[in-house]
Amino acid sequence: MTARRIAAIAVASLFVAASAHVPRARAAEPVIAGWIERITLPEKSLVFDAKLDTGADTSSLNGRDIERFRRGGRPFARFALTDDGGRSVRLEAPVVRVVRIKRAGAVGHRRAVVRLKVCVAGLIADSDFTLADRGDLTYQVLIGRNVLAGRILVDSARERIVSDRCGIAR
Repeated sequence: MTARRIAAIAVASLFVAASAHVPRARAAEPVIAGWIERITLPEKSLVFDAKLDTGADTSSLNGRDIERFRRGGRPFARFALTDDGGRSVRLEAPVVRVVRIKRAGAVGHRRAVVRLKVCVAGLIADSDFTLADRGDLTYQVLIGRNVLAGRILVDSARERIVSDRCGIAR
Protein backbone atom coordinates (compact mmCIF):
# COMPACT_ATOMS: atom_id res chain seq x y z
CA MET A 1 0.00 0.00 0.00
CA THR A 2 1.17 3.45 -0.77
CA ALA A 3 1.54 6.12 1.89
CA ARG A 4 -1.22 8.15 0.25
CA ARG A 5 -3.66 5.21 0.40
CA ILE A 6 -2.78 4.50 4.04
CA ALA A 7 -3.36 8.16 4.93
CA ALA A 8 -6.76 8.14 3.17
CA ILE A 9 -7.82 5.00 5.05
CA ALA A 10 -6.68 6.53 8.36
CA VAL A 11 -8.63 9.75 7.73
CA ALA A 12 -11.74 7.81 6.70
CA SER A 13 -11.57 5.61 9.82
CA LEU A 14 -11.20 8.70 12.04
CA PHE A 15 -14.29 10.21 10.39
CA VAL A 16 -16.29 7.00 10.95
CA ALA A 17 -15.15 6.78 14.58
CA ALA A 18 -15.96 10.44 15.25
CA SER A 19 -19.36 10.26 13.64
CA ALA A 20 -20.30 7.21 15.71
CA HIS A 21 -20.32 9.45 18.81
CA VAL A 22 -22.55 12.12 17.29
CA PRO A 23 -26.04 11.82 18.76
CA ARG A 24 -28.62 11.16 16.09
CA ALA A 25 -31.69 13.39 15.91
CA ARG A 26 -34.78 11.41 16.82
CA ALA A 27 -38.00 12.01 14.95
CA ALA A 28 -40.59 13.61 17.21
CA GLU A 29 -43.29 11.23 18.34
CA PRO A 30 -46.70 11.97 16.84
CA VAL A 31 -49.25 13.56 19.18
CA ILE A 32 -52.36 11.51 19.93
CA ALA A 33 -55.51 13.57 19.43
CA GLY A 34 -59.23 12.89 19.50
CA TRP A 35 -61.39 12.87 16.39
CA ILE A 36 -62.76 16.28 17.50
CA GLU A 37 -60.27 18.90 18.73
CA ARG A 38 -60.26 22.63 19.33
CA ILE A 39 -57.98 24.36 16.79
CA THR A 40 -56.97 27.95 16.14
CA LEU A 41 -56.11 30.10 13.18
CA PRO A 42 -53.57 32.02 15.28
CA GLU A 43 -53.00 34.98 12.95
CA LYS A 44 -56.63 36.05 13.45
CA SER A 45 -57.21 34.46 16.89
CA LEU A 46 -60.10 32.39 15.54
CA VAL A 47 -61.12 29.27 17.48
CA PHE A 48 -63.05 26.30 16.09
CA ASP A 49 -64.01 22.76 17.01
CA ALA A 50 -62.65 20.72 14.11
CA LYS A 51 -63.14 17.19 12.89
CA LEU A 52 -59.82 15.40 12.39
CA ASP A 53 -60.46 13.25 9.31
CA THR A 54 -57.85 10.72 8.22
CA GLY A 55 -59.95 10.00 5.11
CA ALA A 56 -59.60 13.53 3.73
CA ASP A 57 -56.53 14.48 1.68
CA THR A 58 -56.82 18.22 2.25
CA SER A 59 -58.21 20.24 5.13
CA SER A 60 -61.37 22.27 4.52
CA LEU A 61 -62.74 25.49 5.95
CA ASN A 62 -66.23 27.00 5.97
CA GLY A 63 -65.52 30.06 3.87
CA ARG A 64 -68.58 32.20 3.18
CA ASP A 65 -69.09 34.89 0.54
CA ILE A 66 -66.09 33.60 -1.40
CA GLU A 67 -64.85 35.98 -4.10
CA ARG A 68 -61.97 35.07 -6.37
CA PHE A 69 -59.96 37.90 -7.90
CA ARG A 70 -56.50 38.76 -9.21
CA ARG A 71 -53.93 41.00 -7.57
CA GLY A 72 -50.66 41.68 -9.34
CA GLY A 73 -51.53 38.94 -11.81
CA ARG A 74 -51.86 36.34 -9.04
CA PRO A 75 -55.13 34.62 -8.03
CA PHE A 76 -56.54 35.51 -4.61
CA ALA A 77 -59.63 34.64 -2.60
CA ARG A 78 -61.57 36.91 -0.28
CA PHE A 79 -63.87 35.13 2.17
CA ALA A 80 -65.62 35.46 5.52
CA LEU A 81 -65.06 33.24 8.55
CA THR A 82 -67.02 33.12 11.79
CA ASP A 83 -65.48 31.11 14.59
CA ASP A 84 -67.35 29.06 17.19
CA GLY A 85 -67.46 32.05 19.54
CA GLY A 86 -69.27 34.17 16.92
CA ARG A 87 -66.23 36.31 16.01
CA SER A 88 -66.34 37.16 12.28
CA VAL A 89 -63.48 38.28 10.06
CA ARG A 90 -62.99 38.84 6.36
CA LEU A 91 -59.75 37.37 5.00
CA GLU A 92 -57.81 37.59 1.76
CA ALA A 93 -55.29 34.92 0.83
CA PRO A 94 -53.43 33.85 -2.30
CA VAL A 95 -54.99 30.85 -4.05
CA VAL A 96 -52.28 28.16 -4.15
CA ARG A 97 -54.28 25.89 -6.46
CA VAL A 98 -57.80 24.96 -7.50
CA VAL A 99 -59.14 21.44 -6.96
CA ARG A 100 -61.99 19.67 -8.68
CA ILE A 101 -64.38 17.98 -6.27
CA LYS A 102 -66.32 15.01 -7.62
CA ARG A 103 -69.07 13.29 -5.70
CA ALA A 104 -71.00 10.23 -6.81
CA GLY A 105 -74.24 11.28 -8.49
CA ALA A 106 -73.45 14.99 -8.26
CA VAL A 107 -72.04 17.59 -10.60
CA GLY A 108 -68.33 18.23 -10.01
CA HIS A 109 -67.24 21.69 -8.93
CA ARG A 110 -64.01 23.57 -8.32
CA ARG A 111 -62.74 24.89 -5.00
CA ALA A 112 -60.01 27.39 -4.29
CA VAL A 113 -57.24 26.23 -1.96
CA VAL A 114 -55.59 28.80 0.31
CA ARG A 115 -52.68 28.42 2.73
CA LEU A 116 -53.26 29.53 6.33
CA LYS A 117 -51.40 29.08 9.59
CA VAL A 118 -53.22 26.62 11.88
CA CYS A 119 -52.60 25.30 15.39
CA VAL A 120 -53.77 21.73 16.04
CA ALA A 121 -52.78 19.82 19.20
CA GLY A 122 -50.12 22.44 19.95
CA LEU A 123 -48.50 22.05 16.54
CA ILE A 124 -48.42 25.12 14.30
CA ALA A 125 -48.12 24.70 10.54
CA ASP A 126 -48.81 26.52 7.30
CA SER A 127 -51.52 24.35 5.79
CA ASP A 128 -53.66 24.19 2.68
CA PHE A 129 -57.43 24.51 3.10
CA THR A 130 -60.14 24.17 0.48
CA LEU A 131 -62.75 26.88 0.85
CA ALA A 132 -66.19 25.32 0.94
CA ASP A 133 -69.67 25.99 2.22
CA ARG A 134 -69.69 23.77 5.31
CA GLY A 135 -72.60 25.65 6.88
CA ASP A 136 -74.84 22.60 6.82
CA LEU A 137 -72.21 20.43 8.51
CA THR A 138 -71.62 20.02 12.25
CA TYR A 139 -68.01 21.21 12.11
CA GLN A 140 -66.85 24.28 10.18
CA VAL A 141 -63.30 22.96 9.93
CA LEU A 142 -62.09 19.60 8.76
CA ILE A 143 -58.42 18.76 9.34
CA GLY A 144 -57.13 16.33 6.71
CA ARG A 145 -54.03 14.26 6.16
CA ASN A 146 -52.11 17.28 4.83
CA VAL A 147 -51.93 18.43 8.48
CA LEU A 148 -52.13 15.08 10.28
CA ALA A 149 -49.59 12.93 8.41
CA GLY A 150 -46.50 12.23 10.50
CA ARG A 151 -47.58 14.67 13.23
CA ILE A 152 -50.90 13.59 14.73
CA LEU A 153 -52.47 10.17 15.33
CA VAL A 154 -56.25 10.25 15.69
CA ASP A 155 -57.96 8.22 18.43
CA SER A 156 -61.48 7.84 17.03
CA ALA A 157 -62.89 6.87 20.43
CA ARG A 158 -61.89 10.14 22.11
CA GLU A 159 -62.60 13.87 21.78
CA ARG A 160 -60.81 17.06 22.88
CA ILE A 161 -57.83 15.41 24.53
CA VAL A 162 -55.24 17.97 23.33
CA SER A 163 -57.49 20.98 22.71
CA ASP A 164 -55.72 23.06 25.36
CA ARG A 165 -52.35 22.99 23.60
CA CYS A 166 -52.92 25.96 21.29
CA GLY A 167 -53.32 28.54 24.04
CA ILE A 168 -57.07 28.68 23.68
CA ALA A 169 -58.65 30.91 26.30
CA ARG A 170 -62.28 29.99 25.58
